Formats: sequence, C-alpha cells, structure tokens
Amino acid sequence: MPSFEQSTGTLLKQQQSTVLSQKQLRSLELLHLPLPALESRLAQELTENPVLEEGDISRDETDNGGAEDVSPADEPEDEALLAEKAAEADEWSDELPLPGERETPLQAGENWDLLGNSPAPGPTLREILLMEIDTTEIPEELIPAVIEIISALDNDGYLRTNLADLAMICDASADEMETALHLVQNIAPPGVAARDLAECLALQLERQGGLTEKMKLLLSSGLEDVAENRLSGLEAKLGVTRDELNAMLGVLRSLNPAPGGEFSPSAAETVQPELEIVRQEDGSYKVVALRENFRKLSVSKLYEKLAEKENLSPEDKAYLLEKIASAKELIKALAMRDSTLLRLGEVIAEKQTAFLDKGVSELKPLTMKEAGELAGVGESTVSRAAAEKYVRTPHGVFPLRFFFSGGYGSGGDGCSFRAVMEKIREMIAGEERSNPLSDDKIAEKLNAAGIDIARRTVAKYRENMNIPPARKRKSPYDGQR
Repeated sequence: MPSFEQSTGTLLKQQQSTVLSQKQLRSLELLHLPLPALESRLAQELTENPVLEEGDISRDETDNGGAEDVSPADEPEDEALLAEKAAEADEWSDELPLPGERETPLQAGENWDLLGNSPAPGPTLREILLMEIDTTEIPEELIPAVIEIISALDNDGYLRTNLADLAMICDASADEMETALHLVQNIAPPGVAARDLAECLALQLERQGGLTEKMKLLLSSGLEDVAENRLSGLEAKLGVTRDELNAMLGVLRSLNPAPGGEFSPSAAETVQPELEIVRQEDGSYKVVALRENFRKLSVSKLYEKLAEKENLSPEDKAYLLEKIASAKELIKALAMRDSTLLRLGEVIAEKQTAFLDKGVSELKPLTMKEAGELAGVGESTVSRAAAEKYVRTPHGVFPLRFFFSGGYGSGGDGCSFRAVMEKIREMIAGEERSNPLSDDKIAEKLNAAGIDIARRTVAKYRENMNIPPARKRKSPYDGQR
C-alpha cells in the first residue's frame, strides 16, 4: 500500500492528458479556490510565467469579451516607443528563459511585493481534494454532495457536520450523501472525512489491511476503556491476552488521530468577501464584485512584440508563444470565475430580498440546482463556486453556501431550513424561563404560522444549535424576588 506521503503526492501530481482537459482543469481549479489561496496561486503564476505582469485589463476590451486580448489598464504605448523597446530587446533575446528554466523575480529585475517574493504555501486539504475530484470519475449528480462534504471538513480532516444538514444545502438524498461520503473517504488521505475518532482510525487500518474483527470491536466499544486505562476489563471484552492487547494498542498509536492537521494553514485565514450586496436608495439591491481584492493580470506587450520577431530562434519563439497562450488562458479563467460569482450574487440578491430586508428568519428556500438554473450554470458549478467564498450583506458577512438550503414551501411563500432554525432560536430566546417552550409547543406555533414541521424535527434543529431541552432551560427563580 502507498504511504501517506505517496498518496498525497499522487493527488497533487496527476496530470490531464489533453490540452482541452488541462484548460478545463485550470478553470475548475480557480473556481474552487478561496481568495487567499487564489492570491497565492496568482503570485506563483507571476513568478513562473515571464510574460504575465500585474495591471488592469482595459475596460473596452473587458466589455467586448476581450479576455483573450488583454493589455494593461493604462493608455497604449506609442508605436515608436514600443518599437524602440523591441529593438533593445534584440540585444538580450538570446538569453530568454527556455522551457524548464525559471526566472526569479529578483533576476527579472521587477519590483515585486512581499507576496510575490515569498514561496507559495502548500495546498490545503480542501484544495487537494477539490482538485482530485476533477480527475476522478464521479457521477455528475453526486458532485455537489461531494463538494459540500469536502467544504465542511475541519482543520483536522473530520466531518463534524451532520450529513442531513449538508443534504439540505445541495438538495441531495440521504443515500446520495452516504455514497458521496464514501467517495471522499476513498480519494482522501487515510482517515480523512471520518465523523469521529473511531471511524478515523478504522479508515486508516482498512487502507493498511489491518482492520480485523477484534480491532473493529476495540474501536467500536473499547476506546473509552483505553482512555480510562481499564485494560483488564478490555482484555475480557475483546477475548485477548495482555500481550495481544498491547500489540493492538501499539498499532493504534502508530495511526494519525488528526490526518488533516498537516494540511492546516499555519495561521488563521482572514475571511475576505469577494462580493458585496448593497442596498440602494430606491430599496433595491446591487451586487458589487470587490475587485480591489484581486490581482489584475495582463500579458506583456513587449513579449508579444518580441514573439513576432523573425530573427528569434525557433526554441525561444515556441517558448514565448506557449507562455503567452498560457497567460491568456489564465486571464480568461479568472474572468469566468469572476462572472460566475457575480451571477450567483445576483441570484441571491433576487431570491433572498426578504433576508436582505429583515434578516436570517426570512431566508427563503433555494437549492443549488435552482440557483444554477437561474444563473445559467450547472449545479456542480454552483457547488464549486460557493465553496469557501463569502459575501458581505447588510446583516454581516456570510458564506455563499449559507444561502442555499431546502425548506418548507417554495418561492416567496417558503421558509428555508435555516430560517426555521432561526425562528426556533428566537422563540426560545423570548420564552419565560419559568415556563420554557417544549418542542411540541414550538412545533404548534410554527404550524400555526404555516410551517408544517414535526416535533422531532424541532428537536433535531434545537440540538443542532446546542440548545438544551425545555426541562434543562427551566429556572425556578425567574420571576421571583
């Protein structure tokens, strides 16, 4: 079996075999990346591709769909000046970096910022898995569920969120979520996407071929005994000798209880919204792309001019043309990422006006499938775009995924699952502590408001919000002096 490091290396190094799939992979990868990771990726691209430079694409070219024909935001250079620069470039054209060589920012003599001079951080666990699913045969209908599971993993690699809650977001069935979870567990480093420690250790042992029946029993019912050092009773429970038990515990100690930890960022990432929904004077809402957060890239006109020189060697010409094409593909992929996020923001502004006006309790049902249809993209594209992206609203900054949820009813008359949870929270916050609301009473109130919900569902939502039941919320001293 491959080692942990080999498995991780495989995820990172797999390549697509055709030019078309490489383009698709780049677009999907950029769509996945949250803003901090995107900035690091672009810094790396600027270092590795000499024809890329920082600078705005002109408005006219952007308006005309000019992602293919890019230029700096400033005025076009005078032709005579450009010709003079090209002539000067002839003197050093023989020293162009050839394929396989890398020119560092300091060698290039450019004025790079600190991020450009720093080595790009390694990929996070989520980034590795999101890249991996694009090179793995996964049924299209399961991709949203797979992405939701990956996005919900914590820094230790565990899935702490209930699958039922994730199913609400991506409009998936319970069976689809279970299948998606097994897919993630199979493509992830061993132990990742477990729901508790026992499952984490079992997944690692299964990869190693060491998940025996006695080890299963130890993991399912003996970990508490191990923690409390009740080894004598554990021997009897497992039917093993002390030496056999010590050997089993030695195997467990060799496993990693936090398999995602080595991929965690060294410092906490600051949430950086990429969109803002702004209330206008007439009461309507406008979606603004926070472009100041993005690096602006363009293709060096000097290199483009140099690539046209007849006296350029075939090797240098081929290298320049390849780098120019790669740079334009990158810029086009960034434009597509930007427009996809903007369209999703516009769908949210259109369908969640009540939330923008009044807050979470007015959030309406909106699945990723419905949002994709309104935005003109696929459901899986919505899942990729929403992963670890944030939007600033009049009520604070929220993950894009927050706005996608099933619910009760539909359209303007519906109430999302998240909104129902918020209504339950508000009811409990306003209750009399001497006579708290039971789950039955809360269900009655919600039914009277047109939300058809069962008592057991109220109980599940309450538990998900870490709110104790009524008997534990009751205070005999409230209302007494």
